[in-house]
Amino acid sequence: MWPAASGYARAAETDADTDAERALGTAQTDTSSLGYGLPSTLAQTRSSLDVIGSGVRSLSSALPPSWDAEQLPDWLRRGAGVFEGTVNMANSILGAGIVGLPYSMRESGFVAGLVLLCGIALLTDWTIRLIVLNAKLSGRNTYIDIMQHCFGQNGKIAVSIFQFVFAFGGMCAFCVVVGDTIPNVISSVVPALKDTFLSNRQFVIFVCTMAISYPLSLYRNIENLSKASAIALLSMVFIIIAVVVRGPAMPAELKGDAALRLTFVHPSNLIRSVSVISFAFVCHHNSLLIYGSLKEPSMDKFKVITHYSTLISAVAAISMSIAGYWSFENKTLSNVLNNFPESDVVVNIARFCFGLNMFTTLPLECFVCREVFETYFFQGEYEKKRHIVITTALVIGAMFISLLTCDLGIVLELTGGLSATALAFLFPSICYLKLSHDASKVDRAALSFAFTSEPDELDEAMLEPDDESTPSIEAENIALPLRPGANAHQREPLQKFMWWESTKLLSIACAVFGLVVLVVSTITALSSIFSVCANHVHYNWTVQDIENVNPDGLHPRRAIGINGQWPPPPISVNSTDKLTVNVTNGLESRAHTTLHSHGIFFNRTNFFDGASMITQCPIPAGWSMKQDILNSDLSPNETYGQQWGTYWAHSHYRGQYVDGFRTPLVIHNADGEAYAYDDDYVVTLGDWYHQSHAHLNKTKFMVSTNPGGDEPVPKSHLMYFQHVPANGEAKNLDGFNENATLPFQPGKTYRLRIINMSALAMFHFWIEGHDMKIIEVDGVDVQAFPVDFVSIAAAQRVSVLVHARASDDSNWKIHAAADPDMYDDIPKTLKLNTTSTLSYGDNKPFGHGRAFLDNFPLFDDTVLVPLRPIAPYQVAKHSTRRVDIDFTAHKNGLTYAGFNNITFQQPLVPSLFTMKSMGMQAMDPRMFGPNGHAVVAKHMETVELVLYNWDDGSHPFHMHGTQFQITHRSMNVSSPDPSINPPRNVTKANPVRRDTVQVPALGSITIRFIADNPGAWFFHCHIDWHLTQGLAMLVIQAPDIVQNEFQIPAALYEQCKAHGLPSEGNAGGKWSATDFGHLPRPPMLNQTVWHNGIAY
Repeated sequence: MWPAASGYARAAETDADTDAERALGTAQTDTSSLGYGLPSTLAQTRSSLDVIGSGVRSLSSALPPSWDAEQLPDWLRRGAGVFEGTVNMANSILGAGIVGLPYSMRESGFVAGLVLLCGIALLTDWTIRLIVLNAKLSGRNTYIDIMQHCFGQNGKIAVSIFQFVFAFGGMCAFCVVVGDTIPNVISSVVPALKDTFLSNRQFVIFVCTMAISYPLSLYRNIENLSKASAIALLSMVFIIIAVVVRGPAMPAELKGDAALRLTFVHPSNLIRSVSVISFAFVCHHNSLLIYGSLKEPSMDKFKVITHYSTLISAVAAISMSIAGYWSFENKTLSNVLNNFPESDVVVNIARFCFGLNMFTTLPLECFVCREVFETYFFQGEYEKKRHIVITTALVIGAMFISLLTCDLGIVLELTGGLSATALAFLFPSICYLKLSHDASKVDRAALSFAFTSEPDELDEAMLEPDDESTPSIEAENIALPLRPGANAHQREPLQKFMWWESTKLLSIACAVFGLVVLVVSTITALSSIFSVCANHVHYNWTVQDIENVNPDGLHPRRAIGINGQWPPPPISVNSTDKLTVNVTNGLESRAHTTLHSHGIFFNRTNFFDGASMITQCPIPAGWSMKQDILNSDLSPNETYGQQWGTYWAHSHYRGQYVDGFRTPLVIHNADGEAYAYDDDYVVTLGDWYHQSHAHLNKTKFMVSTNPGGDEPVPKSHLMYFQHVPANGEAKNLDGFNENATLPFQPGKTYRLRIINMSALAMFHFWIEGHDMKIIEVDGVDVQAFPVDFVSIAAAQRVSVLVHARASDDSNWKIHAAADPDMYDDIPKTLKLNTTSTLSYGDNKPFGHGRAFLDNFPLFDDTVLVPLRPIAPYQVAKHSTRRVDIDFTAHKNGLTYAGFNNITFQQPLVPSLFTMKSMGMQAMDPRMFGPNGHAVVAKHMETVELVLYNWDDGSHPFHMHGTQFQITHRSMNVSSPDPSINPPRNVTKANPVRRDTVQVPALGSITIRFIADNPGAWFFHCHIDWHLTQGLAMLVIQAPDIVQNEFQIPAALYEQCKAHGLPSEGNAGGKWSATDFGHLPRPPMLNQTVWHNGIAY
């Protein structure tokens, strides 16, 4: 869609043209009196028709008044031949849209994509010539004039709007391309500038647009810019070659699933594909200009030009589409150059050339927009100040839109759907239908005429009476004047056309096609127009041992922090941000590590979940791993920006989060939060041990001297705060417990996001003198629910709204009381109630509120109602699994936990890798080990788990990658009291959804979820000591999709190799349901320590 090299310039007159006009004589002096037997609408413009039909290349009337022939390029002044016309037309077709063609093939399917490319290329060839035909029938020499002739002022308005939208959409697309290409080139050439403002997408777009494109756009004479046309065409060729050559060489993790290449059609995305292809092929606003630029214009010669140019363009488009799609399949992005890594030299050259072309092409499109605007509103009269104002508004407007979206696909879809289809297919067809309808009324006798310089002869021809007996003829049988001196006449003998050869019938079909695409693409594309460009938030984390960490002031110890800092820095992003964390294992102990983002869905990116030996082998000492946490390019488009709420990030390797590797992760809703508030804070709660988890595990917990399996009791509890504003830097506030202060201002409303990062403790949280309303649990917005206190188990998150008091005369205590029922033994030195300060200012006295609560009844979170309603999932009978929670002693004297008497055993092969490698056998739960306790679900199957807790302590269970519905809770399954043990009511409308649920002691929980997130997901007790004992199981979702669509990064295979572990086969690395090789055997049962709450 590059503008023609003429830049909307009209061809100058030649001697032949002058001779032709002279031959017309007085026939052009008084067009209002000419009849010629034509309908009045045609007769009024008969002289103009003759000028065009005679091949006169005089279109200067449409030029701005300030232009003259001397300003046109030399080749236009002397006239172009077939070769020049073909090059110019091909360059007019090929443009920025070509990098989106592989994406269009992904959207439509391979076979349908090829059909659409070929079909639209043929339509383009035909409709380009149809516009010239319309010009001859109407006697008009510009697209706008043709529309005005056919449909009056409404036609002029319509085509003006669509031409403006198309050119303006092109400007936006060019800015997006600059943002896609130039930052990558900068980061590649100067690596030190990566992640600095100099390689920031928004900064690059602003600088390039305002420093380069804007000054060029202010020019009135675009002759020098027309020279960029040839450079642009060469760049297109180089880009195609780069994609063809480099695509097959890309590593496997960048490619999609080869099995999906030969897809036939994706019906729901066909219109999107048509819109993108239409954007790439439209050049119709240049058709009359190129026709008029020919040295000897004729339809025969122009047909050769359109055939050659569309063939060249179609070959280039098909080559680009197949090369890009065949290399990246279902991972193909809207700008295929973005599929390549930043380090690829050849592609970076292509990116640079492409971006450089955009600098000079944007002014050409700006010229079109400005001319449409000035011609329509100011009749093309030049005025300097207005010229500057319009140009500035156009450039800044296009730049602003490109800063809001980085999805080139959306821009191509909108521009192609809203304007390209109208300009290319709808308008030419309806104009022809209108003109041919008028032409069909032409009297046969009126079609043979010759122009002379004698008025009398002309008048005589005019005054011949019509023969009413003479039937009218079809437009196909009118031979229009094509060359200088030729006359319009009726074809003799009349030709009979088959129905499929009818221009009228083809025009009707083309008009319907264009209208359907216009309407449907408008509806579908507008839903995405305001998608905010994903700001790429990138963290480089080095996991390190931090000495002398002493948050409780009782005992300094070594803890695990990030980048030399403890507590680790909080993460705060918007729901439309792309969040990437590069984790480097810098632990001095040479221990391995992982990073798990608790509650994040990781849709189609299960390998970034960070569960050790479930989704990956742990990160070896000294190694790094890059993880896309939110809005990965590998995730489906429909999941973009769809997750927000309160989460946390922590290690998922051998209790390291108990040693300090834990921090809040807050995702703000980019479309606006469900509730209004003035500021946003995190309240972090946790238990704290003075010795490492590994030391306590080896010396106090998993030892024969602890036959009852009593969990280590923490030495203290922690409460501290983080400030996480939606549009500001997230940071830890100073102090812990009594030394921690939460700042409030009178009359304001605050959101407090409470996170329990404990290994064991459960807390009850309240603020003296202030009311609270629960508005979110585990990332799910709920209807505001007033509470006196918040009960929160390990790994859960609860957001509350707190309204500040009207007066600032007092400060108030914040309480976090640990639930004593979680501990088998409570040391006298352990302070259960931890307090901090809610401050309205320094040196204020404390107000008096409820300093103590007598009891803390377990809050039944099933009373909460999600704001986004979802009916209870319907479950097939065979999809319900009963899960009994037990603790048992084994022959080695240690206490283990398990589901249904199965103690979870860590595999030798990550469970995700087993899913990927075992083919159809991955549907067999046995493949995940005899103690993997896998629940395998087909894609979109609804699964129900009924958990019975036979322990005398409550347990928080967390499922990775899933928000489940809690459809039933019993506080005690043996109680006859229906208020404690209510009957199951699985038909409750809109049940609450969470990812972590507290199962009461001796009670039960029923949860339901849909297996819509393929991968291997861990389901386990989040009391970390119980996870050590084996209280866990696997939820395996949709192995077939994992095998067909997942490309596990090569780095993860290398990590397994570094550990000497297999990365394929069953849980033990074998290809069997019974042989698990060297997979350690689970401990043998010895005796039951307790069951049903009774010790034996």
